[in-house]
Amino acid sequence: MFDEMPKRKVLFLQIKLVSPSLMPKLGRAGSLQSQQAIVHSLVHTESWAIDLSCEIIAHFGNKEATP
Repeated sequence: MFDEMPKRKVLFLQIKLVSPSLMPKLGRAGSLQSQQAIVHSLVHTESWAIDLSCEIIAHFGNKEATP
């Protein structure tokens, strides 16, 4: 797909890193707001996993096959 991997992804430029200690607590999923926050966190984590998988394939995909 690329002759050379991009140096930096646009997605990283749009992210604001926040210390976990500054984030609101999610609770035990007792309220609707808490449940929505937990689902949002899980979906966000999964999207990063998919993105990382795509980067690994793009970076190492043209190498020799592993056994």
